[in-house]
Amino acid sequence: MIFRRKQPIPRTAPQPPSSLFDPTKVDMISKKSKGDARLFIIQDQPWTGSDAEIESLEQKVHYYVSFAAGGALVALEPQFSGRPWAIVLDTYTGRPKRPDARCTQADGSGH
Repeated sequence: MIFRRKQPIPRTAPQPPSSLFDPTKVDMISKKSKGDARLFIIQDQPWTGSDAEIESLEQKVHYYVSFAAGGALVALEPQFSGRPWAIVLDTYTGRPKRPDARCTQADGSGH
């Protein structure tokens, strides 16, 4: 016996990968040999240079600062108590296409 649907199954096109950052999650935490914490923001998609992309990165950096300075890092990983921490932007595709002042201030390079 064969059953057939009267209505076709709706198909959605696969969504392309997004270059927007999720500002509510920490991508990765690692420990340097001296015991310092490194909080990684990982960008694995090509930069679009859009305002939304830059704003989502800015929100994510603010979240990371709050996470580390507010005590959540030590609550999650007590080994980092009293240790320095740093935020690292790890990108597989180089710098943003259109870096603005917020990006260059954040990395200190000025370019």
